[in-house]
Amino acid sequence: MFQRNDGVINPNIQPKNNLTALLNKTDFHVFVAFEGTELVGGLTAFQLNMYKLIPSKMLLYEMGVELNHRRHGIGRKLIKEFIDFSKKSGVNKILVLTTTENFETIKFYKATNGNLESNHICFSYSI
Repeated sequence: MFQRNDGVINPNIQPKNNLTALLNKTDFHVFVAFEGTELVGGLTAFQLNMYKLIPSKMLLYEMGVELNHRRHGIGRKLIKEFIDFSKKSGVNKILVLTTTENFETIKFYKATNGNLESNHICFSYSI
């Protein structure tokens, strides 16, 4: 679903044993939204247990709602459930990365009370 939402024509599906290993990790979290039996949205996150602070942080890695189900509150519900879960897990901050050109995503996170931290810069290394 995430890859289709990103416009990937031939989505890359990991082998079942890779997915099973990922889903068995205690620091990987998946939230899904169904309408009946149809998957209509979801998010994935990684819990980042910090070495110098007791509270951990959460990295919201990916989130998506199927195009024909957007603007029905599904994304807001996913965020609310994720925030509630994170609080109960002892997390003190949720981090979300996106690109500066992703205006719809920025607008969504602002609408769900996310704070745009304009003083942060993200670097990446392609390997």
